[in-house]
Amino acid sequence: MMTTQQDISPYLASVNNAHKQRRPRFFWKVTHYDTQSWEHPFTRDLIAVDSLRVIATEEELKRAVVNHAFWGSKEPSCFLSVFSDWRHAYNWAQKVAIHGSWAREPPVAIHTIESRLLPSSCVVLEMDSLKSVWPGPLAFHKHSQNEWIFLHKIPKQAITRTHLIRGK
Repeated sequence: MMTTQQDISPYLASVNNAHKQRRPRFFWKVTHYDTQSWEHPFTRDLIAVDSLRVIATEEELKRAVVNHAFWGSKEPSCFLSVFSDWRHAYNWAQKVAIHGSWAREPPVAIHTIESRLLPSSCVVLEMDSLKSVWPGPLAFHKHSQNEWIFLHKIPKQAITRTHLIRGK
């Protein structure tokens, strides 16, 4: 069972609502052969590896965000990273596609997510904003510009387009 808006702490709800005011019109999610998220076979939502984690306090949120931002972490993340800038997403997808093989691996894809189609239960947080709140724990995260994170899932209803990127 996944966390819903009613299940999250008042702290996380207030952070989400503050970030909702700054949400861009579109987000872009890059998926590739090494993506830790998965696509639900029935709903087609994009799901975080740890989609059951409940975050009730600021400390739990901070730990989960730091874990997500640290690529060397072996702990499954409850977040999915997206870009708020098409060019940034496209450049990242191109970089990943160059290292993969179109013939052997699933293709690199950029999914366009329309903010207005997200349900109110969707928690989406801006990494630069979190980094300014917790500068110490997130100081190592140098690539947070244009990065937002979805808690648990990206609903299929908000994914309006998928663009495939050819690798080698």
